[in-house]
Amino acid sequence: MSLQPRQATAPSAQRLVIALGWLIGFCVLFFLGTPQLPNNSEVHRLGLLGQSPVHLLDALDPPIDGMGWSYLPQRLGVWLTAGWLLLLAWGLGRLVCRMAGRADGRLDGSASPLIGSDRTSRFVLATGVGLATLSLLTLACGLLGMLERRLLIGIPAAALACELVLWWRAKRSSTVDLESSSGQPTSSGNSGRVLLFPLAVIWLIGCVAMLFLFFQFAGASLPSIDFDVKEYHLQGPREFFEQGRITRLPHNVYTSFPFLTEMLSLAGMVLADDWWWGALVGKSLLAAFAPLTALTLFAAGRRWWSTGTGLAAAMIYLTIPWTTRVSIIAYAEGGLCFFMAATLLAVSLAVERTRSSEPAGGAWLLAGLLAGSGMACKYTGLVQVVIPASVALVASIVVARGAWPVEKRTEANRAGLRMAALFGLGVALTIGPWLLKNLVETGNPVYPLGYTLFGGEDWGEPDNIKWRAAHSSSDYSPSSLAGGLLDVVSRNDWQSPLVFGLAPLAVLVSLRRRQVACLWLLVAWLFLSWWGLTHRLDRFWVPILPVVSLLAGIGLTWC
Repeated sequence: MSLQPRQATAPSAQRLVIALGWLIGFCVLFFLGTPQLPNNSEVHRLGLLGQSPVHLLDALDPPIDGMGWSYLPQRLGVWLTAGWLLLLAWGLGRLVCRMAGRADGRLDGSASPLIGSDRTSRFVLATGVGLATLSLLTLACGLLGMLERRLLIGIPAAALACELVLWWRAKRSSTVDLESSSGQPTSSGNSGRVLLFPLAVIWLIGCVAMLFLFFQFAGASLPSIDFDVKEYHLQGPREFFEQGRITRLPHNVYTSFPFLTEMLSLAGMVLADDWWWGALVGKSLLAAFAPLTALTLFAAGRRWWSTGTGLAAAMIYLTIPWTTRVSIIAYAEGGLCFFMAATLLAVSLAVERTRSSEPAGGAWLLAGLLAGSGMACKYTGLVQVVIPASVALVASIVVARGAWPVEKRTEANRAGLRMAALFGLGVALTIGPWLLKNLVETGNPVYPLGYTLFGGEDWGEPDNIKWRAAHSSSDYSPSSLAGGLLDVVSRNDWQSPLVFGLAPLAVLVSLRRRQVACLWLLVAWLFLSWWGLTHRLDRFWVPILPVVSLLAGIGLTWC
């Protein structure tokens, strides 16, 4: 993969008029079309432009007693503990990726389904798999009544140590091979490195990113006042921690949902040996999904378009108010957004390997693990992550099969079935334990959903009717569709003008137009599934943001 910048060409007059016309029209729609914010009617959107510098200065230098930098050290222990859990998750994920590489017959110590991809891709995907594995480990320990620090820390620590040894051995082996082949010691210097951006631009991007990340992590280390968080996102893990095991909580039906992100909060409580401080550790760990998502978008944009595209996509996502909102509140959407982006990256890498006739079984297994993790964050991940990934799998198999000679179609069919089986295995490994838990406890794998098909213990038809009335919509008129589209694009309080302001410009980019079209199809599917299958709570369409941020990063480089 070449990281050299492509030769820029001047845009045509027609494209320039189209682009400027859209940007002006969208800014008018965004800032004047909804002068008062729907959820905060006392706030005017134009007024935010003038108030933002003042609020920023107040946040950095609080004018209120009881607030200030002197309280920052209270957060350091929380952040360090969360960082330690993140490091352990990375070690777990790296080992899982090595095992996934064995699906392609690579039995050496460097086995990985991501060989040939860049370091950023390997890091974010391994960390994502590791966080899902840590969550499942916490679930297993909880079901066995063994929520003990020596297990939740000892097992990942052993995996981390094993991974570091394997990494050191592989690096030492590759260094020896290079020295013997060239007769000269290898140089680790970067004398041939090409700076793609002026140093001042790099510093500016870094400062802006650090500013947003600081507020996100600082907010995440504060106690939450959100109702859903206090009702079950953290209340469920607290009850599990206090009773020393994970059981069904009949008084709180929401704790029967897949709890990938909540298990990370429970792991924080076990590590801190205190539900209060552990909840803050868990919230800080969940806040790490924001920079991980940004890094995933950077890796995707840089690999298939340009470094500028990747940087723009990452920065746009980090600066969306929704990103900060789901980072400081222990919602499941932060994790779902990450696994959406990670699955998109993993599927794209797997498709690339499939089309080039490289062994792709391990890559599809990894994509399945990530897609299933999306559903393990929230049931909606089935339609938002698993189904689109499955469609991409089938399409890539069909296209790859057509490229094989007729006499080898049987072999192609066998290879396609193997990739599909490995993808399904990955999905089953990450969402299966949650479905099995519900099946054993209630007789319904997707409890409390699917009552008409599966039934469910302590759940009757009146409960089902009440649930469906509260979690579905009845208005499917064209005006409702248009209103929902405007809400997503411009009306919502926590939307950014950069997202849909720049994303449509991606159609003007000549590079990889087919991939751009596929991304827009995914955006359309995510919107329609939110509008048609949910009760249209704005938080439920948030997983669309990583995909549109990538399109916005592409659109920013249109000229």
